[in-house]
Amino acid sequence: MTATDKQTHTPGPWNVGTGWIYAGDTPKGTKPICEGLPITPEGDANAQLIAAAPELLEACKGILAALSQNKTFLADIEYCKTTAQAAIANATN
Repeated sequence: MTATDKQTHTPGPWNVGTGWIYAGDTPKGTKPICEGLPITPEGDANAQLIAAAPELLEACKGILAALSQNKTFLADIEYCKTTAQAAIANATN
């Protein structure tokens, strides 16, 4: 296991509640990831970005793996583009 494989954060998915971010599919009984976020358009955008962190990390790992091969094929490039686009869309919802 390399340093980039070691996971010490709370596993995703992370979701946005009103003024906070929690791990899991439902806020009931979950441990908050982040609390006290301002309930404003900017605060909501920040919360969405923070909540997307686990997915963004996995997307980056996948893209790095695809591009780290000895040869990069068109399918690898398309995978990277699609993965990055989906992660960005989720982070900026």
